[in-house]
Amino acid sequence: MNTSIFFYKSNDIVEYYRTVNEIEKIKMNSTFNAEYKSGFSIMTNCSLLIETIIAFLQGDNQTSTYGDEAFNRFFIKAKSYNNSLSIFENQKFYKNIRCGLLHQGETYGGFKIQREGKLFNQSKKIINAKLFCDEINIFLKSYQNELITSDWDSEVWDNCRAKLRHIIKNSQ
Repeated sequence: MNTSIFFYKSNDIVEYYRTVNEIEKIKMNSTFNAEYKSGFSIMTNCSLLIETIIAFLQGDNQTSTYGDEAFNRFFIKAKSYNNSLSIFENQKFYKNIRCGLLHQGETYGGFKIQREGKLFNQSKKIINAKLFCDEINIFLKSYQNELITSDWDSEVWDNCRAKLRHIIKNSQ
């Protein structure tokens, strides 16, 4: 029996599917995925990524809109991309998931994080971290497509360039 504080052991080998152009299906049952991949870690990183995406969408140096309002903007944008993450709009994700994980290493408001099941079971407040991460990847591809299809002087490009300028300035 391992008593290490960071020892994550799963009794089940979970199947993960990655879709590439909605054709390719890959089953990944590595030791890492089965024993060490943490839904909490996945959701914590996704929360940080959402804040970064919000800054790009708004052209901010730092996330200027805080709390649930900022995250709701992300989930509203997800709706415009026809992305399944829109289901989290008005779920107080920032307070119950992001802040809980980043400040206390737990969720608030009765939310649970797993790596199985559907994306979000609203009645039981269960989030599938793996599917959530997959949907963020799809969101990013939609954002990329929006940039590709938008005019260079459009708002989406202006905001993206502004955020890139902030990153460059902050790194000097």
